[in-house]
Order: sequence, then structure tokens, then C-alpha cells
Amino acid sequence: MLFVGRISAEKSVDRCVPIMEEVRARVPGARIAFVGEGPLYDELRSHAPDWANFTGYLSGDDLAAAYASGDALLFPSTTETLGFAALEAFASGLPVVAANAGGLPFVVADGETGFLVDPDAPDAAWADPIVRLLTDPDTNAGMARAARAEAERWTWRASTETVLGYYDEVIRSARR
Repeated sequence: MLFVGRISAEKSVDRCVPIMEEVRARVPGARIAFVGEGPLYDELRSHAPDWANFTGYLSGDDLAAAYASGDALLFPSTTETLGFAALEAFASGLPVVAANAGGLPFVVADGETGFLVDPDAPDAAWADPIVRLLTDPDTNAGMARAARAEAERWTWRASTETVLGYYDEVIRSARR
């Protein structure tokens, strides 16, 4: 599993280790990598178990390699307005297990590109979809394909074509 983002309270990063402890009770070899830095980085790292890895801030090819090394992204943040980490995960073909809050429900299609979880749900409820992704290759592969297809909808070309379509629509209505 991966967590990618600012290691800070507003990202609910403190939920990740307890959630992963629930996962590890059912999938003993499961691990998590924390990619990013922030005000809670040192504290989280100093108290984390040995199955949690910390990379610090990554960008470019190193960040892409981190995404490529994961099976899914764990994203418990309730404060996202869009959730770029989810879109980046999708681009790497990673399903996302995210909080059903903020902008994430507009990015993650529950049951298709990942799973949305009630942010107030107990850790075991968060663990359920993660365990499924880690133990059911068909579910993971299907969601990975859907995630990649979703990421392709957000390319610069696709976004530009959408904007141009709106311009065309406005021009046509102005001519009427």
C-alpha cells in the first residue's frame, strides 16, 4: 500500500498505521510506504512499525517508481478538494481506497476505480477493501484497468478538447 501526500494532520495520515494493522491481521505480509514530508513526518516515522517505510518527498521518475511499486493507494484525507494523489495513482493503474468526503467522491468511482469508505468508520471497515485488493487479483486488475482509463480522461488533451467544446457551444448559442 501507498500513502502519497503531505504527512500532516489534515491528511488524516494518522489513520494509516492502525488501518494497516487491521490489514496485516488478515494479510501478514502487507506493508505501507509513506511518500511525502510534512509536520508529522518525524513523529509518525519514529513511532511506526518496521513494516512501514518512509521515502520523504519524491517527484518525477522517483515518484512514478513509487506509484509503480504499490498495489493500491490508501487516502483517508477528508479535506481534499480534488485529490491529485488519487489521479496520479490512477495514471499508474492503482486503485484507491479513499475517504468518502471532500472532493474524493468526484474522482474515485466506488467499486470501479477503488473504494470509498466512511471517514468515521472503524479501522476494520477500512481494512476490508484493502484486504480485497491485496488478495483478489481479479478485483485489483479490473480496478487497475478502470483507474488507468479514468486517468486518461484527465489528460491535457482531453481537458483542452472539453474546453474547446464549451467554446463551440457558446459560439453556436450566440449565433442563434
